[in-house]
Amino acid sequence: MNTFIAVLFMLIAALGFAHTVAAPGMRRFAVLLNLTSFVALLTVLGFVNDWLPFSSGGDDYSYFHFASVADNWPDALSPDLFSRYYAQPGFAMVLNAYNLVFEPGLFGFKVLNLTFFLILMQVWTRTFAEIEGVESARKFALCCVVLTPLWFYFFFLLKDMLIALLFATFVMGAVSSWKMPTALKGWALQLMAVLALIPFRAPLTVQALAVMIIAITARNLGKGEGRGKITFLVLGGCVLAAIYAMSTQSDLFDVFGVVNDGRVLGTDKMTDRASALLQESSVNRVLFPVIYLFTEISTFNAAAWRVLDATWVRGILAVPWILLGIPALMLGFVGLLKQPTQQGRADRSSFRFRESRMVSSPWAVVVAFIVISMMTSWIVGDTTRWRLSDMPALLAVAVSATSSFSKRRIFALTALWILCLGTAFALVALLRIT
Repeated sequence: MNTFIAVLFMLIAALGFAHTVAAPGMRRFAVLLNLTSFVALLTVLGFVNDWLPFSSGGDDYSYFHFASVADNWPDALSPDLFSRYYAQPGFAMVLNAYNLVFEPGLFGFKVLNLTFFLILMQVWTRTFAEIEGVESARKFALCCVVLTPLWFYFFFLLKDMLIALLFATFVMGAVSSWKMPTALKGWALQLMAVLALIPFRAPLTVQALAVMIIAITARNLGKGEGRGKITFLVLGGCVLAAIYAMSTQSDLFDVFGVVNDGRVLGTDKMTDRASALLQESSVNRVLFPVIYLFTEISTFNAAAWRVLDATWVRGILAVPWILLGIPALMLGFVGLLKQPTQQGRADRSSFRFRESRMVSSPWAVVVAFIVISMMTSWIVGDTTRWRLSDMPALLAVAVSATSSFSKRRIFALTALWILCLGTAFALVALLRIT
């Protein structure tokens, strides 16, 4: 019964958020899409939860084990209680607060992550609508629901979905500030999102700083009126300084229960930790760009099919993106390099970088976020959990290809891509057999 109440409450919360955040003209569509998605994904989640409740070697078992440590609200809101178990206690606090309200089972906790996924989808859809318009945003929303690499993070009880949601809020604020520099809402969203990141994955505040620096630079290099550029530069500089101050204050990190100096910007421990991660990483640096864009390549290894475990699930979930998303992503990047026309569509005859959509429009924020996420992933040597937040950004670039190229060209490139991948996979399999 408790789990049923939790599921019902999460459904109402998802629908209410969808109606509130959706762009004008999309509210009915957003509510219906969220309702349909919630029911369908809830069914899939139930099947996976019965078959594979925990990932092997992940943090999900630990999070579930410590999700009922707090007996009252003061304990649930006390980072010190959970800092004994985690260097970053944020997600444990969220789970304990959720447990005090509903006392659900494992499935009920995973429904919380499913709700975060749907809210994440809605935040990115609103961001995409602000950049490309409502009609394109409908396509993006439909594609985001079936962005299967993200499903892994509500199939298992991991904190990464919530971190991706916080970053989605940050990007939405940055895009809003780009379009309306004088509106304080966008700047406030960025500040609050970065502040909320600290108890979950504090080093990512550096990533937010880097994205802001690139966005401010691009906004002042690209086309636009001088007054808007100056406003963006001044307010952006103030917010940038505030985020930098937050990222370097160990006392603030202590308030959130983050006691490891290796997570505070500017400390020797953080520099040493980054250097150590670079040296110890097991990621193949030569194949890194491919692995990063594919998200997971284990499914192309026949040995991975011998055991149907969490690794296999992650690989299978990456297949739709690899087959259908990657070719559209490549076209999307090409389209963003083109100069926009007065109607906002790509002018196929011009490739002047400074006047391209990638620099002179809010797309600069999204592309900067992707680039910095890729650099962060390179440093930490992780192409899965640390880079999860930019998957919707990559999808946004892929969907933008529909504004720049005809359906026939997209279909032809996708078919050719699938044929090449299938051929390569068959050749590798034959070589291993012989």
